[in-house]
Amino acid sequence: MRAHCGHLVAIAVVCCSAPAAVSTFNDRTAWKFAAGVNAFRTEGFEGAATGPLGPGQFGTGLGISSTSSFAAIESSWPDNWGMQNTTANGANYLHVGDGSGTTNGPAFTLTFNLPVLTTAIGFDLSGFQYPPLLATIMRGGQVVGSFTLAEGVVFDPAFAGVVSSESFDRLTLTTQPGFGGDDFALDEISWAIPAPGALGILGMLGCLHTRRR
Repeated sequence: MRAHCGHLVAIAVVCCSAPAAVSTFNDRTAWKFAAGVNAFRTEGFEGAATGPLGPGQFGTGLGISSTSSFAAIESSWPDNWGMQNTTANGANYLHVGDGSGTTNGPAFTLTFNLPVLTTAIGFDLSGFQYPPLLATIMRGGQVVGSFTLAEGVVFDPAFAGVVSSESFDRLTLTTQPGFGGDDFALDEISWAIPAPGALGILGMLGCLHTRRR
């Protein structure tokens, strides 16, 4: 049985070679404010059929793939595992892991392909019990920045979000070898829709930052 503990996932920026400035958040309201825009798109999985995660996109245009052997859209969670829906009046969530409920399984990667370039993405996390997860944001296959979700336990949902000074179109979450068997859930995956021209300005600032290094 998994130990029930209420620690929030602490998020810390780690050094990386990419020039982007990356800030992380554990509060959705603060994350939205830091994103500096008023438009967001959110995938809550309510329009998706429950069952194993397959190829293709969801209604919002978000594409998700995983090497997890148990990735699925579900609407009920096993006793003591902590995974749950966070959409108001909703039921569904994304479950990843291997279904063992332990921390001794193989590592796996969860990848989110966004339909537009963005500078901010965040999600609700529950049933989490892990050594650090490596999170990487990318644009066109190139790494923009990375950060970690620190070791901890979250049975009640907690928010994890990132804001980058450079745009990106992909987020990957990777577990560590020997600690990938635990299962967890994500829901209410949101990303910012920058105002027209905003990404161009961010790109120019990124170029200036790179030249000065």
